[in-house]
Amino acid sequence: MPVHTVINLAGEPLANGRWNDSRKEAFRRSRIGTTEALLRYFQQRDTFPVTLINGSAIGFYGDGGDRPLTESDGAGAGFAAQYFQ
Repeated sequence: MPVHTVINLAGEPLANGRWNDSRKEAFRRSRIGTTEALLRYFQQRDTFPVTLINGSAIGFYGDGGDRPLTESDGAGAGFAAQYFQ
């Protein structure tokens, strides 16, 4: 059965303690690794969802105010923008 939509909100919780180097690596690994696993899954089946909603690093683009941000927008400032490039 084809998959129409995938919503990926996976990732190590950000609010469970201080952001030391080990936790930052866990943030990155848990988000990027899950997204890569989804890609491999669909590549092996040679079929892809129509829509992929991936909220793994929502802070990457920074604060756009009321303006919707897209992948064509540049990175913001701060940890997510720097670490998830």
